[in-house]
Amino acid sequence: MRTSLLLLPLLLPPVALLAQDDAPKVEVIDYDDEGYEYPVTRDAEGTPKDAKPTSTALAGIGLRTKTIFSVWVYTFGLYVDPVAAKEKLAAWKGKDAEALAGDEKLYAALLKDDMVKTIRLVFCRDVDGEDIEEAFEDSLRPRIDSKKGKEGWDDGSKALDTFRTYFGNLDELEEYGTVAMTWRPGGELHCSINGKAQKVLTSKSLCWAIFDVYLGEDPIEDDGKEALVERLPALLK
Repeated sequence: MRTSLLLLPLLLPPVALLAQDDAPKVEVIDYDDEGYEYPVTRDAEGTPKDAKPTSTALAGIGLRTKTIFSVWVYTFGLYVDPVAAKEKLAAWKGKDAEALAGDEKLYAALLKDDMVKTIRLVFCRDVDGEDIEEAFEDSLRPRIDSKKGKEGWDDGSKALDTFRTYFGNLDELEEYGTVAMTWRPGGELHCSINGKAQKVLTSKSLCWAIFDVYLGEDPIEDDGKEALVERLPALLK
């Protein structure tokens, strides 16, 4: 089913434990108890084979919907490197979720190219790949254009063109399908779709644009932005 994308506020989900074969139980949050699952911790994409994985922690989850009828499209979660977050976000230690949600300086800090972080999507319905491609084009191109010619920013247009093909080449993403977009320092974008790694892109502008869609001064939806930092106070203790 073709669909466009909007945001709604976070509904407080239950915490669950999942067992995979004989592996230790993994704590997850099941969004609204609908099967859209987010591990509380996960290894970020892009870890070299000979290096220790970067463990990241869930900072919050939001919901994206369609039109006034609030048709669910996908859930989205923010993960951060908790070790780096304690250092880079030390100024916000001890503040509660409400204080963090209203602090634009916090969001600006989260949009810096200085720690590993991931936006992970879990789809709530089948969505055509072309529709996802178009949605990213509409959201990301103006943001990338806003950085052109500015000191310290690359022209991310070609990187965006490649990023779009990851979705344009798909027939569709089915319900419970996942997309993870990890920003590593140095402007590295590591994207996986249903767990399959895509070509690594290097563009600080593209990385920033993706995260600015959810965390920036003009997010797609304010409530969704605030939902992404609900768990951050516990991570900064």
